Amino acid sequence: MSRRLLIENYITLLPMLYRTFFRDFPNCGVTRLQMKLLYYLKVEGGKPMNYYAKKIMVSKPNMSVLAEKMINEGFVKKESLERDRRVSTLKLTEKGEDFLSEEMNKFTNHLLDKLSIFTDEEVERLIEMIEEIKGMFSRVVDNN
Repeated sequence: MSRRLLIENYITLLPMLYRTFFRDFPNCGVTRLQMKLLYYLKVEGGKPMNYYAKKIMVSKPNMSVLAEKMINEGFVKKESLERDRRVSTLKLTEKGEDFLSEEMNKFTNHLLDKLSIFTDEEVERLIEMIEEIKGMFSRVVDNN
């Protein structure tokens, strides 16, 4: 029974987090998927397109369309692997890095403003709880 309660809580928590933190964040001119791609390129740039498709959970054809839009905007560049010219890798351009950095700063400030209602003790407790939850769910990821 408690597993069902866990599922119910999970299902209600995600929309609550979205409403609290993301719903009123101003649109920055790119989609959430495009922002995810920019983020992964910053963290793990230079990998094949299919790697990023799996990371952001889109099909390979949709990844190609997404990448092409970002290339046309000047945020991303596509290169071929020297050992296999059929494989395309993606990298963040300087324009893409600047854009991502600026948007991440705006988003961080937005979240800091939202979290300002919590006391320092509450923030510490939230950090501990989130770290514990992440640790527990990493076991699920490791089993798959």
